[in-house]
Amino acid sequence: MPWFSTKGQIAQLIVAIGGLIFAGVKAYPEMKLYGFFSTTAILFYMLIVFVGFAALVSIQQGARYKAARKTSALAFWMLREKCDFLLRVYRQIKFDDPAKCKFPLSSSSWPSLDPPAVWTQIQLKLYDLSNQFGWFILMSRKAFEEIGWKDHVELFQLDRQRATIIELETALEAFKNLLSSKISSL
Repeated sequence: MPWFSTKGQIAQLIVAIGGLIFAGVKAYPEMKLYGFFSTTAILFYMLIVFVGFAALVSIQQGARYKAARKTSALAFWMLREKCDFLLRVYRQIKFDDPAKCKFPLSSSSWPSLDPPAVWTQIQLKLYDLSNQFGWFILMSRKAFEEIGWKDHVELFQLDRQRATIIELETALEAFKNLLSSKISSL
């Protein structure tokens, strides 16, 4: 893709080149007559410098825009991979011990930290995943806010204390699909 990305930028480039050619045709006879150092010639040289500078700035801005799009795509790809990871782990826990993971994000799914208690492996996993899920939601909301997406995301609305494993799976799957569609549009 060239450095310009819209029809307006292409039209602007064509008009600028046309103006430069028109000015050159008008200024050339006087430039030739006065040895290329007349007032008209100096103005023409300044016009060439300004058009060149504008083209250079446009090229640099286009390169920055492309880099920003690639960075955004990478960030959302990483969020999609984290979403996929959480989805797979929660599905595995649901398969291994469905009775203990009815409310996987609720603090009632693991023992209290005060007083210290003995934790089972499933409780450790649920506690760790709940923390990872909190980080994931925070990063996802921030990413959506930064890029200006206003989509309604069910995952962002989940009540952590009341969300069932089924609701969590459904919301994670929907969010993963949304991220996939957003990545392809970047």
